[in-house]
Amino acid sequence: MMKKIGLVVATSALAASCGAIGPAGGLFTSVKGPRSFQAGPSNNPGMNTITGESCAMSILGLIALGDWSVDAALKAAGAEGKTLKNVAVDSRVMSILGLYGNYCTDIAAQVAEDGMAAAPAPAPVEEEVVEAPPEPAGRQLPTGHTVNTGDGSMEYGLLDFIQDEDRAVDKTTWFNFDRISFATGSAKLDMDKSSDQLNEIAEILKAYPAVKLKVGGYTDNTGKAKANQKLSAARAKAVAAALTDRGIDKKRLDPEGYGSKHPVCPANDTPECRAQNRRLAVRVTAK
Repeated sequence: MMKKIGLVVATSALAASCGAIGPAGGLFTSVKGPRSFQAGPSNNPGMNTITGESCAMSILGLIALGDWSVDAALKAAGAEGKTLKNVAVDSRVMSILGLYGNYCTDIAAQVAEDGMAAAPAPAPVEEEVVEAPPEPAGRQLPTGHTVNTGDGSMEYGLLDFIQDEDRAVDKTTWFNFDRISFATGSAKLDMDKSSDQLNEIAEILKAYPAVKLKVGGYTDNTGKAKANQKLSAARAKAVAAALTDRGIDKKRLDPEGYGSKHPVCPANDTPECRAQNRRLAVRVTAK
């Protein structure tokens, strides 16, 4: 509403100035009125430019025919009922000896194809999709089974030794189980905690049928040496039996108990140190 009022006021002021043009204007006078609002080029693909013109004639200084108002120019442009953007208004006056005058109003504006001047909605911005890192590829065995226990695991260490043709069988390279458990003071395996690792070791042995293992059982130095020797041997036999139950020929397994001998933490003076010494391990004896 404020834009329309501004245009009318500008046109009325122009008409008043034109009334001063009379015979003193000479034989021929042409006046172009001031612009109201600057029309710029549309950079909006949904906008169209429309134009309209309305004129009136004057004889002897009196407007006799026609309508040169802004409203008439808007009507001529077909802009009625539409919301305009970037409106430009030009006024043209021609006078001959003050006896005849021609007064015109030109309109140029931009309007959306659907009659609305609102800019189109911005294109949707694609959200960046952050993909979760892929699961580790694992180590595929010749049988097709994939061992996926991760770097540093007992299974990967055993596989590296078996697959490396340059590494010869020896009596010092052991691989400690890290996911098997026994009831305290017992040789009974806790299968809820031990089955996964026992299954993986069985799969490795199935994939490499020439491999044979020594299965060693160890305890800490708590208690009598004879009892520790007996417990460690029973636990080694329990692991070998579990592997046999999973399809491994018992001739490929040699269980032995070492009691508190060969500690990995020789001090044996703290709970953490003694826990390291209570272990089950395997050593490759043929491959």
